[in-house]
Amino acid sequence: MRVISVQQPWAQLIIDRRRRVLLKDWKAEPGERFAIHANHVRNDALSREWYKDGELDECVPKNAIVGLVEVRKCLDRSKVRESKFDVSNSPSERKYAIVVRVIEKYRKPIQAVRPRPRKNQYVWNYEVS
Repeated sequence: MRVISVQQPWAQLIIDRRRRVLLKDWKAEPGERFAIHANHVRNDALSREWYKDGELDECVPKNAIVGLVEVRKCLDRSKVRESKFDVSNSPSERKYAIVVRVIEKYRKPIQAVRPRPRKNQYVWNYEVS
């Protein structure tokens, strides 16, 4: 299974269909499928505003594969502000906005720790046992 690691709360927001865009430094092809790996929790003001109830750290899975998405389109970030996929409020300097569609949200996340990445390794493989 091909996997992308995404910081929380963004991974959960994508899988819950509350956010449709991943910001990355690499292009993805329409039709590609990836599992979403919920990485560590980003505990900053922008993240906390999404989860006003309870502690952010306690309400989202960590180090787990939470679902499967399909790439709908990959847009140059500089052109995204004119579209319906506005990400101008994001502090990220990533080059591409990857618009995804959720195929499946896993009822029980698969615990999986991301291997130590090699240089320029954006996608990794996970063997389902």
